[in-house]
Amino acid sequence: MEHYDEKITNIDFGKCMNKCKYITDCHGISYVNNKCYLSRVPILEKNSDQLYNDEYNENNPRCNKMSISYVPVYSFDEMRGNATFICSDKEYGDTSVYLHNHNKVNKMKDYNEVYNTMDIDKYETESYNWPKEKPKPKPKPKSEILSETKLLNDSKQNEKDNTFNPICHENIGNYLNEYQCQYDLSFDTCINSCINNDKCIAFEYNPELIRYSNITLEHEKYNNICCLKSSLGQYIKRRKENENGKLYVKSKYILV
Repeated sequence: MEHYDEKITNIDFGKCMNKCKYITDCHGISYVNNKCYLSRVPILEKNSDQLYNDEYNENNPRCNKMSISYVPVYSFDEMRGNATFICSDKEYGDTSVYLHNHNKVNKMKDYNEVYNTMDIDKYETESYNWPKEKPKPKPKPKSEILSETKLLNDSKQNEKDNTFNPICHENIGNYLNEYQCQYDLSFDTCINSCINNDKCIAFEYNPELIRYSNITLEHEKYNNICCLKSSLGQYIKRRKENENGKLYVKSKYILV
């Protein structure tokens, strides 16, 4: 069964294998993205009750010691067998033989090459204090917390800048532009014009307006009228010629 009993980060493959080599009851490793998983039993398949079980993947490469021992190794054969790893690229994948010797990971042609290797490191294995629970996450630095708080506040502010409260009344406030209003603008164009201008605090949008012209002496029809406001004044009841329109005020300027 799969045992991910320990995890070491920021370590290369050779050091991962070497770590297991020197631990008496380490019998397998899995190495994924600079993470080294040590196992107290050979790594074959998933086991549901191990410490790092949630990080197991059947496609993870794994290496198991050729000789399994639960006591310190001392003899030549024990040291050679303990330093020999049978590795596969995934669960029940093709296998290769490696010998960790003289601080190097040596790929062997076959088991015969292992048995014919007589120059072996002299070393002793020792017990290991296996963890019983995962380490608790380190608390975030104060600077990071402040940065996240600022981002959250900025996000909330942006939300206020980008949301509007519709109001049925008219407002006698100042227009943002000298020409006051533009015609034949879509609602989306009008609202984005206000969002993208810090001086715009509201806009009036009227899909249809009929107004008497002193020039033509006739009633003329205007469509999709957008009027940006730079300030708010007195609210008044909507006049008849503007009865189809509505005022939209940025949420941050609404008094709660």
